[in-house]
Amino acid sequence: MRILKINLLQQLNNNYTRLYSSLGQSKYVEKVHLYNYWSRSCNDLEKNYSNGKAIVLLDKHPIIKKMKDKNITTPELVKFDYDNVKETFKEYGLDVGRENTVLLDVISPEKEGHDYKPLIGISMSLIKPDPDSGIDFLEARNSLANDLGGECFSLRMCILTINNEEDRNYLAKLQSTMKWHRTFRLCPYCGGVLKKKLSKASCTCTNCHKIFYPNISPVSMVIIRDPTNQYCLLVRHLNSVKGVFTTVAGFVNPGETIKECAKREVAEELGIECHNLKLIDDCQPWPIPDNSLLIPFSATVDKNVKLKLETNEIESARWFSKKEVLEAVRRTENDPFIKNLPSLISNDKKKNDIKNHFYYVPPPGALAFNLIKMWAENLI
Repeated sequence: MRILKINLLQQLNNNYTRLYSSLGQSKYVEKVHLYNYWSRSCNDLEKNYSNGKAIVLLDKHPIIKKMKDKNITTPELVKFDYDNVKETFKEYGLDVGRENTVLLDVISPEKEGHDYKPLIGISMSLIKPDPDSGIDFLEARNSLANDLGGECFSLRMCILTINNEEDRNYLAKLQSTMKWHRTFRLCPYCGGVLKKKLSKASCTCTNCHKIFYPNISPVSMVIIRDPTNQYCLLVRHLNSVKGVFTTVAGFVNPGETIKECAKREVAEELGIECHNLKLIDDCQPWPIPDNSLLIPFSATVDKNVKLKLETNEIESARWFSKKEVLEAVRRTENDPFIKNLPSLISNDKKKNDIKNHFYYVPPPGALAFNLIKMWAENLI
């Protein structure tokens, strides 16, 4: 009887991923239901790992392949077969499992009647060898990345330059969730040990049984324009890259609405009051340094109002015409890694005013890029 019961449970699990297809629901609803189920059910998720796909952070560096599109080389996130990745790591003496995996998404079947698959994020930390060991850490890491089937790339630059928005968000989710998992170990109420779901969607205190979820910090972002909508006010933060201007942004305070935050940040950083704040239908998860959600607004300010910069944060703030902004947007699209910046600065006739030079906006993967481009093209 016990064997029959076990076989029945195994059969139910094997057929679960086909369940919703027979209900006539949309593929999206099916995915959401299955994702929710796998988020809660550690055993069933683990049984489906071997059928899944995986993306990899190797010491916080995504494994990518470089792709060329319109003469621009950009990173593309590699999605591996989970079992192949696990086997390659095993050859290096590294284990893939509960401590370094996250459920990122559910992959829909390629054909009718096929199974859904989990998309797993793997964040593998490497121990740096002793300096006297003679082992070149970067060479060893790059060798492992090559054996996996790709190469290491900067996490920040991946999120800023990968063309696929969904892949950028996968990286943000993987980095943010794993940082929460590795930091949030003990219950903040009683000090008990926290037990995480395999998916990392939540955790429960083993002592007081409170449930916790990965925390998110909302951030407002503001594109500021004059009443004629012919000029916008952009800023360059202290210690940021010379020649790159962006929008005002800041974290929401407790008890503050996201709209109030947007207005306050403009007042704090620029010493002016903005008006006509309007929410823009866009947002971006951002994992650096922690799990943030960027929410954008547009606002208007009289161009003749005198600015009073918060010098601990802002080095320069200037009004730019649509022509100037469009030129910077196009330059950024053609040179997302701003490789030509040194030559642009050296050839500029106004070298003494370097802090006010405007050549680029943030790369195309940034929400600020979208806001600035939409304004320049009269879309907001």
